[in-house]
Amino acid sequence: MSQTTSRRAVVRVPSGPRSIETIDVPVVEPGPAEIRVKIAAAAINPVDVGVAGGVFHQLGLVHQPDYTGLGWDFAGTVDAAGPGVELQVGTRVAGFVDGFDRDHGSHA
Repeated sequence: MSQTTSRRAVVRVPSGPRSIETIDVPVVEPGPAEIRVKIAAAAINPVDVGVAGGVFHQLGLVHQPDYTGLGWDFAGTVDAAGPGVELQVGTRVAGFVDGFDRDHGSHA
């Protein structure tokens, strides 16, 4: 049975650490040159604290209509790969999700 939803940490209305919430979202299949990673570990860094505190919102750098995703750094395993990707499902990877004006992050 495949998983149809996943959880991610997000901020809807930034007001500090207590504004962080967990939501369920549909699992999306990766497109061309994309992978989906089953996260094993993700770091919390100053950017996450800044997003939760509204720093980037106040600077006009976040334009997400519903919520902003948290998390940059991650380690995990490829669990799906789109067309044109050479990494195989099951490959262990580490990386980061760039930017903070997005609805997803590595805290998923």
